[in-house]
Amino acid sequence: MYLGRVRKNGRVFRVYLTPKDYLVKELEYACGELKKYSDMRSRVRREFMDKAAKLGETSLENAKKILFNIIRRYSLEEDDLEIYIDDAVRSGKLKIIDY
Repeated sequence: MYLGRVRKNGRVFRVYLTPKDYLVKELEYACGELKKYSDMRSRVRREFMDKAAKLGETSLENAKKILFNIIRRYSLEEDDLEIYIDDAVRSGKLKIIDY
């Protein structure tokens, strides 16, 4: 039976209850070929959110201009920039103001 998740040293584990004991398995969000893409997305998102949080309140054009450097460094598309900006706004890390 699945009991839930637990964090240890920054890693996430699933906890199961068996008839005899507890079973703890590490949670992998992606495995095999997808792991490198998952890791890259996590790295890009973390860096993007950190930079967005430092910007605080800014215009959309200014945010795009400053955050585009991260997108370019990882060879991502400009559409990805808009997705990450929307994500930052929804999470409260970035506030877009209109001039």
